Amino acid sequence: MNNNVDLGDRTNVNVNNQNVNNQNVNNQNFNNQNFNNQNFNNQNFNNQNVNRSNYVNNRPNYVNRPAAGWYGGAYRPPYYGLHNNWYHGGWGWAKPAGTFAAGAAFGWLASPGESYAYSNPYYVESPTTNTTYLNYSQPLVVETVTEAAPVEIPIDTREVSSEPANEDQTNQQKAVEFFDQASAAFGKGDYAGAQNLVEQAIGKLPKDTTLHEFRALTLFAQKKYQEAASTIYAVLAAGPGWDWESLRSFYPDVDVYKTQLRNLEQYQRENPAQGYASLLLGYHYLTTGFNDAAKAQLQNTAKVEPKDQLASALLATLEKTPNLESKPKPQGSK
Repeated sequence: MNNNVDLGDRTNVNVNNQNVNNQNVNNQNFNNQNFNNQNFNNQNFNNQNVNRSNYVNNRPNYVNRPAAGWYGGAYRPPYYGLHNNWYHGGWGWAKPAGTFAAGAAFGWLASPGESYAYSNPYYVESPTTNTTYLNYSQPLVVETVTEAAPVEIPIDTREVSSEPANEDQTNQQKAVEFFDQASAAFGKGDYAGAQNLVEQAIGKLPKDTTLHEFRALTLFAQKKYQEAASTIYAVLAAGPGWDWESLRSFYPDVDVYKTQLRNLEQYQRENPAQGYASLLLGYHYLTTGFNDAAKAQLQNTAKVEPKDQLASALLATLEKTPNLESKPKPQGSK
């Protein structure tokens, strides 16, 4: 994860009507002078480093399988090979739990003897989400495997008939085409268009959690926070979220993301009793590496929305993670 991401002063982020201060988030301050073009310049966001064009037909087939898993200690989401031109990894602290291979919701978070029931408190059926593959009242159940040694995902040598394989390849091709169009629209600020396109991609590959996570990003950008949180709830129940390098690849200018994040922070301050706002903000803090600030938001989520077992599971895992790093207090901040 990029250790240079700084998001400005976070001392006034409201957690259940209490300001998050240095004692509550372990000296977690974020100074604007550290969120500058020196750390986030156009060189990091140009086509040389984030180039999705002409890649549809060049993705290696050996990684285009639907199973998620842990390879060489690193998490790989379903259909990782369709996204490995921009996907840099998930949360670095995340490790597989004993029940992960079972593919159960929260399996990657639940240690032996622990159990969490999937019940998405933020899902509200709407004309947009009434399709089966966008129904987040049910978990995103994906095939999972755990392998300790290989860094690269091995070739799947199982024999399959040519007809299903061709159908699957066609769905992958269509999904990638829709996703590439969606990411291009997102980069231009057409977030509604990006949402529509990624939903078409999800229709082709409904178990691709990466597509769902991108959908949540389009909703976040549109300030549709409850719908974004509902989507993220299902994504994180299946596996860890993106790291910062992966998320920022969708932003030609990181200041756009910074503005969107501050919009969410303001919304959370004004609505501290809305668990979905704190959950979504906690997710973004985890992605940007501000783990202490994320803990504060997840604690608030668990307090104001007891039905949110994801927040409780994330908190429990974070507390048990040894040597968990968080962004340090920037030099010169209070």
